[in-house]
Amino acid sequence: MEDLSNRIIELMKLSLSGVDPEFLAKGEILIEQGAEDKDIFLIIDGKVLVLINDIPVAVLDSPAIVGEMSLIYERRSATVKVVDEITFHRLKPNLLTADVKNLLKELANLRNKSNTEKGYKK
Repeated sequence: MEDLSNRIIELMKLSLSGVDPEFLAKGEILIEQGAEDKDIFLIIDGKVLVLINDIPVAVLDSPAIVGEMSLIYERRSATVKVVDEITFHRLKPNLLTADVKNLLKELANLRNKSNTEKGYKK
């Protein structure tokens, strides 16, 4: 899964022309479980905590991709909380190439399978 994630990160970086980075402070929420937005985030600096039903399931260091599950679910399947201040890019799915979207869906399905096997429910 890490190789796939790294490949997607490199492809997403090519889509960042003209996209200004954003910042969030420690403790802020980047993604709220149950929300209906579809943005995908490339975290380029910092660390986040992923929670499903308020249960911590992962800590992701930069570079990292979050929000890809929105490509396979109607609502956000997890909350993503900032552990250390983050710098990130917000990407709209309609601006991504079909190849990148397909890779993101593959990553989402792998993460979903892993979460299911570990007993986490969205």
